[in-house]
Amino acid sequence: MHGRRDEGKETMQRGERVVMELSPQAVEQVARRVAQLLHRQQENQQHAESGEPVGMVTVAEFAAYYKLSPAWVYEHSDELEATRIGSGPKARIRLDFQTAKAALARLNASSEPAASTAPTRKHRRPRPSPYEADAPLLESRPREILGVGRRAASRAGAMRSS
Repeated sequence: MHGRRDEGKETMQRGERVVMELSPQAVEQVARRVAQLLHRQQENQQHAESGEPVGMVTVAEFAAYYKLSPAWVYEHSDELEATRIGSGPKARIRLDFQTAKAALARLNASSEPAASTAPTRKHRRPRPSPYEADAPLLESRPREILGVGRRAASRAGAMRSS
């Protein structure tokens, strides 16, 4: 019985045409899907030309692109509409770049400049050194004077003899 799977069925020959009737709703669904795919392809091409990431990105990639700390991205993953991959407490997170970008814009627009959750990093001004530039350095002593060299040498000798 394994010989012929299509027993009793007509098989199409190369070059034959099949005529199908589709309902207006089915034609509309096909047209919408084709339009979605074309739109997505056009967006992806535009983003690729602009240098922006396309599709799903890691927390590190998103944080690096916007100069955010990964910790901030994790803390705001719900607002950024992140997707958890896995179910454990340490499940990985991925972000759809365009969705997260729009969410970040909404967060920036709604947050106050002095808010503690502002996503931009603040650069600190370096503190002046409490030490004088021309202060003398401490002298160092050879290891033998401190006794460090003798202990290490005696241990090494003991290891060699055993």
